[in-house]
Amino acid sequence: MHSQSRFRANAPDTVHETFDNEAVLLNLKSGNYYSLNEMGTVVWTLVESGNTISSMVELLCRRHRAEVELVGSAIERFLAELSAEGLIIEEAVAGNDSAPAAHSDEAPPAGPFSAPELRRYTDMQALFLLDPIHEVADAGWPRALENAMAGKDR
Repeated sequence: MHSQSRFRANAPDTVHETFDNEAVLLNLKSGNYYSLNEMGTVVWTLVESGNTISSMVELLCRRHRAEVELVGSAIERFLAELSAEGLIIEEAVAGNDSAPAAHSDEAPPAGPFSAPELRRYTDMQALFLLDPIHEVADAGWPRALENAMAGKDR
């Protein structure tokens, strides 16, 4: 990953919602859903605001008075995990466009930095992958066509 890399949600395959200090994400292709801890939600918001990796690290180091190496490695690991799960995709950054896109640093200093975490849940894959309009048996929903679920991980 390059420090000037910028990411965005992998829409339309990823949908998300933030509730208080927790973000919930759903990968519509895999059927997995995810929750982010408070720091993961902060990073998700920074990703959504169009920040580069370097601008996220700089902002979080200032906010949490943390070391660049600690924050940088945690952010890169987290972004790699989001990318591996198909939740974000890298965008091309034109020239030296490294400034945050739309997130100010007016917040007062926060507590100690904690690593962002992604928790994956697979318990509802079959339900999320079922298309109740197109992939139903003659008996109707919720009975999936046999071939609609064939080949999909459950």
